[in-house]
Amino acid sequence: MVVNEGIVSKLVHKLTDYSFLFDVRGDILWSTFSPGRQKPQEHVDAKSSSGMLSMVRVWDDSLRHEIDAIDLWAEIAKVKQLFIVAASVEDADELFTDQQQQNIEEGLDEMKQLLLDHVEDSTEHQKLVSKQFDYLNDRSSRMSRTDWINTAIGVLMTIIVGASLTPDKAHELFQYLGTLIDHIGIQLLN
Repeated sequence: MVVNEGIVSKLVHKLTDYSFLFDVRGDILWSTFSPGRQKPQEHVDAKSSSGMLSMVRVWDDSLRHEIDAIDLWAEIAKVKQLFIVAASVEDADELFTDQQQQNIEEGLDEMKQLLLDHVEDSTEHQKLVSKQFDYLNDRSSRMSRTDWINTAIGVLMTIIVGASLTPDKAHELFQYLGTLIDHIGIQLLN
């Protein structure tokens, strides 16, 4: 193999500035890429041209994972009204009425089905979604209004992270919760 050691090629993902560097040192092919699999950057002996191609695939997977990752702070900012609602519920220490609990159950069943139709076809993710929604439904008869809303926000965050939801799905999930809270008729302090 004849290689000019003065030439190094680099692929750059323009939107994120992440990159893959093809490097040759003697007879050794090196790849340096970011994001890495478990750290911000990896430097790997590719051993051969087919090994280099394998590292490009690893980088592509890492890049896709990083790009598709949810920015939880951005999602929280989009749904900050839910946090304001949780802090300003009238009769915050009261339990939900029977009618409100029925509305919660119906709304949660709808949200759960929406998620089950869209989460990765993985038994683990399906169980996570079902278990968390069942938990939230069960707690609606035991918790005060404010405690339940705060718990609902936490449960949604658990589902979003645990089921690796896309940012759009995460936002949609929080919007459903906001609609459910409106539907059950929770009054806010003025």
